[in-house]
Amino acid sequence: MQPNHQNQIKLPAAPPLPTREDLETALNLFAKLVDKYGTDYLPFFLRIERELIALEEEKDALSRAKARARLQGSTRRA
Repeated sequence: MQPNHQNQIKLPAAPPLPTREDLETALNLFAKLVDKYGTDYLPFFLRIERELIALEEEKDALSRAKARARLQGSTRRA
């Protein structure tokens, strides 16, 4: 049975992932909210802080993977 292209549902595109700058801005905002209103906003601060750490770890891992790939490429040619 052939798919019917007229009945296909188009899903909306996923929203873009937040940038490091977006996360830094949000972290600063929640830091101020925690300072002003107390611990009610602390879970949000901690979540954004974890997201920033994860983003850095991913960036570092990508750099390590690329360096390893380049190293493997150069040793195979030798």
